[in-house]
Amino acid sequence: MKFQHWTLIRITLIAYAFISQILTPSRPHTDTSVTWPEVGLVFVLIPVLFSLGIGLLILIRGAKKFEYNPPAWNANPLNFSHPEQFFHLAAWFMFASGIANVIQGVVQSATIDLLAMLPVAAGTGMWGALRGLTAIYHRQQETSDEHA
Repeated sequence: MKFQHWTLIRITLIAYAFISQILTPSRPHTDTSVTWPEVGLVFVLIPVLFSLGIGLLILIRGAKKFEYNPPAWNANPLNFSHPEQFFHLAAWFMFASGIANVIQGVVQSATIDLLAMLPVAAGTGMWGALRGLTAIYHRQQETSDEHA
């Protein structure tokens, strides 16, 4: 696999998300009233909303005009004719910043701040939705190859 400039840009942005959150002074502990079920709800709803958005795109553009390119590290995430590339970067960006928040909270107060878990849940959910779409895409490719 050839290492291209988009790979470096993506890794740099994800590293920036992580490092900037680690170096940001923590906020005083506030009662955010976020519970584990709400974190789980974000994890479940993000893939559902993401899939609905992709479905709406297919309806608007037409199934023939919609080309799915499985997310790739060396693809341009700012090419909005393929939004899956942008959402791949966004998922990793949210996941990295959320993990940094969780680490910072554990180091400073030995507790997991559930508010910090929300970007982790959102990023993981989005990444899971992309993996699901990619699996469906590969399955359809295999099916169309068998019938050809």
